[in-house]
Amino acid sequence: MADYQMNEKLESSTPESFTGSEDNDDSEHEYRQQQAKHILNKVFQALSITPIIDTRNTGALNRDVTRAIQGIRKLADELCHVPSAKTLKSNVTLLTTEENESLIDGLKRLFDSSDYDDQVRLLTLSPPTWGRVQIENFFFCNEWQSRRALEIRGSFGILATPTNFSGNPRINPLLADEIQAFYQEDVISRQTSNKKDVIHVKKQLIPVRFMNFTVGQAYAVFLKKLKDRDSLESVSRGMFYSLKPKCVKILTPHDVCACIYHENFDFLIQ
Repeated sequence: MADYQMNEKLESSTPESFTGSEDNDDSEHEYRQQQAKHILNKVFQALSITPIIDTRNTGALNRDVTRAIQGIRKLADELCHVPSAKTLKSNVTLLTTEENESLIDGLKRLFDSSDYDDQVRLLTLSPPTWGRVQIENFFFCNEWQSRRALEIRGSFGILATPTNFSGNPRINPLLADEIQAFYQEDVISRQTSNKKDVIHVKKQLIPVRFMNFTVGQAYAVFLKKLKDRDSLESVSRGMFYSLKPKCVKILTPHDVCACIYHENFDFLIQ
């Protein structure tokens, strides 16, 4: 009987506790809304903008907030002595914060889907106050692209086409690293079994490797690899050959066996 009465009390008190917590949440949310409205109205009053009356009109509210942001930015420019010629021309068409974020997201998507040279052109659209590190952190580009973009913008202006005066088109540094690593894959080249057959590269002993294919065959395999992943990158046969590491030899001597049974396991252990 006592257990039944206790359960009856719990059942009768539980809905009231839930209702009380919901009322508290509603009251807290309403209080925060009133505080935000009060602060915004003070800002609007200082900038001679019509105060907020009906918060349900979100379109008018967003427009007024955008006007306030533009007004604060203009005052900050005047305080920092920024010349009027350098101010942005976006005052003609006021954009909301969501619209600005949408445009920036679209610019990043365009950058990711562009080839190497077009990415450098797009980087010239960065704000004039940005340095190399800021450009790299925002667009997730490499150091060479950001440096090249700053040079082009300083010499030829924004969206200028990169021009290579050396005669040969500049190759993507990431693609060059990929080609050098491709030469040293076990399918393309095989490490020598001669323990003394090494070369010195930057004071380090590097074992010699011998190619299993000709350069033309390896070039065809690499082009197929780029095509299979729908890459926009391309490389000429001459450039592909020039990127061959020094440790990779084309011709295999007759006195060296490069099969899998006579590999130099000392180098593998190292």
